[in-house]
Amino acid sequence: MSNRFEKYRNDLILSKNSTFIRALDKNLFKDYNNNHILLQESTESYNLLINLFMRLDKISTEFGEKTIDKLIEDKLAAGKYRYNPDTFRQVISEIDLIGYYLRFFINFISNVIYEPRLNIGSKKNPEIMFDYKGSTFEIEVKSPTFTEQIIDEDLVVNYKVSDERYRQLQKIKPRPHFPPFYKIKEYLESAQSKFSQKAADHLSNHYGFLAINWEDKNAWFENIDAMFFNNVTGIFTNNSFIKDRNGKVEKFDRICGVLFYRRIPTEFGNSNKFIDYRLSERYFIKNPFAKEIDDKLIHQLLIPNKVLKPKKEYDEITEYDLESNPIFLYP
Repeated sequence: MSNRFEKYRNDLILSKNSTFIRALDKNLFKDYNNNHILLQESTESYNLLINLFMRLDKISTEFGEKTIDKLIEDKLAAGKYRYNPDTFRQVISEIDLIGYYLRFFINFISNVIYEPRLNIGSKKNPEIMFDYKGSTFEIEVKSPTFTEQIIDEDLVVNYKVSDERYRQLQKIKPRPHFPPFYKIKEYLESAQSKFSQKAADHLSNHYGFLAINWEDKNAWFENIDAMFFNNVTGIFTNNSFIKDRNGKVEKFDRICGVLFYRRIPTEFGNSNKFIDYRLSERYFIKNPFAKEIDDKLIHQLLIPNKVLKPKKEYDEITEYDLESNPIFLYP
């Protein structure tokens, strides 16, 4: 499908982007599906193409042409003939965050590694690792897909209840909606397997961050910490619904915290059309089971709007308070 991009070879902006022109010369777009968002005839797709390759050009300088060419040919194709927009959004999320550090921190970070292999015998790896102010940071990026349609009259619950309570709540009208807590579980387990053992070692200066591009517009985001700190099933509590093979609470000791970010709509459009991590709401949730990390480092590296920690009201909540407690239930 590279011929669909050929029209941009003399484009005022793209013709000056060495990464894009190299991709054309090497025919890296040959397996892109006609439905791929970058192939659509629209101003939004054109703007995304420009925005994306500006980031890739910068990343190419750091990681080399071979790495970026493979990224363009394989990962950005998002399934190639079986193109999946959700897969594309995941790749865009990774490029966005990696590009953020290479654009704004390049003079302050060192030993930058793309997709570092941190565990012997494992092919799993986080997106990026780098050194900053004497510490090493390992970052994994995820982007869930939201398919549930929620209207204003629906009830939105912010955390997982027991299976019994869930069955009871399915009988009330309107039926409550719950966040994708099993998807968050999957992301945490994935990051835990990818980060190094040093990220769990309290004597080491390695830290692991899980970053989640949360594109949903529902009420969950505003109180996302309820999923982690509620006293019934909170992921970062001793009552967590996530257990290891021995039935013990999984503490994810290699993950010092989870960053949730959601794009703020701008004149440039939504996050599928314009990439810039800075144009987002950002909440960082500290993992009390992992080693402590200085809040100053969190604010410098992730620029969160808030660093969220356990609250007293979360200790007092029970799953039977759902109908009366506005912190956990949204009409």
